[in-house]
Amino acid sequence: FGRRTWALIHQRGAEIESMCSARVRIAAERLAFELAASSHEELVLASLAAEIMNNLGPNRFPKGCHPDRGRWIDQVVEAISDEPFRRWSLDEISKLAGHHPVHVAQSFRARAGISLGAFQRLRRLTRLSLALRQSKGTLANLAAEYGYCDQSHMTSEFRAAFGISPGRYRRTFH
Repeated sequence: FGRRTWALIHQRGAEIESMCSARVRIAAERLAFELAASSHEELVLASLAAEIMNNLGPNRFPKGCHPDRGRWIDQVVEAISDEPFRRWSLDEISKLAGHHPVHVAQSFRARAGISLGAFQRLRRLTRLSLALRQSKGTLANLAAEYGYCDQSHMTSEFRAAFGISPGRYRRTFH
């Protein structure tokens, strides 16, 4: 994507996100993460796109599944999406959902295909990758802004996800 495309995606992202279910939002976040990581795994990208399209279609709910079931999962995804830099605890999320922490963790993973912690990390890393493309701030300041203990913690998590350091990632776009 070029800079103009990324700016448009960033600008319209919040508007589009508010119209989507948790499944679509999570699949879209995973797709954004893969694109930010410059993934060339065509099968991964195609399957995530197909998952998004399937969940946007008229038959979004499997047989026997009522659209209102698990509505709390949408609330949890929305909360994490609204505050991607916050370090949510399972207790906070379970209070928001109104269910026991074990039920929340298991149900979220079963429905979303990803753990709560992995979704939170994915969300933060995706936003960080966008900031690295656009921001001129120091890496230490970005680490603090994005909820990391320090720059070293941010670097190790970013490198594990993208296979490249944040500084090197930034240099490819500037």
